Amino acid sequence: MNAPLLSYAVTVRYEDGTYAFIEQHDEPTVRKGDRVRVVDGRVELRND
Repeated sequence: MNAPLLSYAVTVRYEDGTYAFIEQHDEPTVRKGDRVRVVDGRVELRND
């Protein structure tokens, strides 16, 4: 039996006010309000 696929949907608001909806398979390590960047279709915490 195949395991169900799990994915996470993350909404990102860019500095210009537009939004993007990112779907990734690993659990995000960010929280609402964090400054992030999108790299290779994944959301990562910015460190600058």
